[in-house]
Amino acid sequence: MLTGLHSDNPELARRMNLEAAKVVRYGGVDEHQALKMITAGPAAQLGIGERTGRLAEGLDADFVIWSGHPLSVYSRVEQTWVDGRRYFDRATDLEYRKVLAAERGELMAQVLEAGNDRDEEDADEQRGDDFEPGGLLGYRASELAHDEFCHAHGFGHVHAIDFRKGH
Repeated sequence: MLTGLHSDNPELARRMNLEAAKVVRYGGVDEHQALKMITAGPAAQLGIGERTGRLAEGLDADFVIWSGHPLSVYSRVEQTWVDGRRYFDRATDLEYRKVLAAERGELMAQVLEAGNDRDEEDADEQRGDDFEPGGLLGYRASELAHDEFCHAHGFGHVHAIDFRKGH
């Protein structure tokens, strides 16, 4: 019997391998058959099984390289290949995260330095007449007054966070 698993939910669709693992665990289905339920089965149901759904020479294939068994919750995606091109690579991503963290640190330092250079009178002028100490940064009291949910649930007073002081 031709069986395929699918989901219209974008979060669940990203983790169809775990749905296949549930079929193995709770349905007693063979691992290979469970993987076919998220690859070859749906391709055949869509009428494109002659072109895709399997890894073979001459077929269209997007695929994932896992750190372990694809049906394991502990496996992570190492690489993703789409249309013959590497779309994601964990090692490259981890290196790029370091670059972004360094850039973020530099930008935060610039913002904090600029904040220290600002004159207090200039800051009062920028706040406007209806500035309420202890309010949300970036909002005037009049902008917060309409928030009926917060006022009805006792969240009317929110303390400002001063990033320069760390609290």
